[in-house]
Amino acid sequence: MFRNASAVSLVGNSGLCGWTLDLHMRSCPTASRRKVAQYYLIRVLIPIFGFMSLLMLIYFVLTERKMARTPSLSPLGDQFPIVSYNDLAQATKNFSESNLIGRGSCGSVYRGNLTKTSWKLP
Repeated sequence: MFRNASAVSLVGNSGLCGWTLDLHMRSCPTASRRKVAQYYLIRVLIPIFGFMSLLMLIYFVLTERKMARTPSLSPLGDQFPIVSYNDLAQATKNFSESNLIGRGSCGSVYRGNLTKTSWKLP
């Protein structure tokens, strides 16, 4: 069919390309190997990064939930007894001036004697 170029009409087909010089068509563009490799690299890396991001998000959410459920320990540890305000008031004779050791920007320091019967271990 293409041996006789005068018998072929390609009017209105501006997107055609080919190697036939008799038909006066432009040559078809060739994709470079580098562009093809980049295209496939992008097609592979985007899902991998998306999947890894999803895994990291799930890990951080689960870790945060686990930390929220775990009761925090006292910064002083468990070796110190729990003492009520009433026990402190009684030990310092109602925070009297005679038991005052010093005053600072964060409060006052008092001397007091606690009895072992008022201690409550955690």
